[in-house]
Amino acid sequence: MIYITGDTHGDFSRIERFCDMVRPDVRDTMIILGDAGFNYYGDERDRNRKLVMSRISICLRQGSASTTGNT
Repeated sequence: MIYITGDTHGDFSRIERFCDMVRPDVRDTMIILGDAGFNYYGDERDRNRKLVMSRISICLRQGSASTTGNT
């Protein structure tokens, strides 16, 4: 199954609650569109956040927003 969510801005509690409720497994993917916040600080806080999120049983992918048109 593929799940899509919007910006998390480094607050992954919504994703953790979702995973507790739905119980996805490693075959499932969640795409975070926009600002995930995995590399916001560039220090130990980011490393800790990544470690915590690596323990949930879903594949996380960060999507990117793009714009089209004349610039």
